[in-house]
Amino acid sequence: MNTIIEAIRRSALGPPDKKDPDTIVRRYRFDDDFLGFSGHFPGYPILPAVMQLTAALCLIEEQKGRHLHLKSIQNAKFLQEIRPGSEILIQCIDCLVKGLPGSRIQIYSGDEIAASFLMIFSE
Repeated sequence: MNTIIEAIRRSALGPPDKKDPDTIVRRYRFDDDFLGFSGHFPGYPILPAVMQLTAALCLIEEQKGRHLHLKSIQNAKFLQEIRPGSEILIQCIDCLVKGLPGSRIQIYSGDEIAASFLMIFSE
């Protein structure tokens, strides 16, 4: 797993940007040789949902400076394929869900939302 996390970090296009106390954003570009494309799908690579979730989690953990325990993912919608070389922006907004810490995630490809989901963490 550390290999994937390092590959995600190398795909970042600069440092995270703190938009306000609750919102962090960062741009990424996952090139053809990104490990996360392996096998998904040969001849037509797209960034798997699990890689999108992992990239968001890495961004949140980096900002908070600690490992988080993911309890659940809710309302996941993957609306666009993210192909190699596409520049994306991941936006994470801190929130509380039934008293638990969480983050609302939106992933943009261009001006369009490519994915959105809610990550809930255990205490």
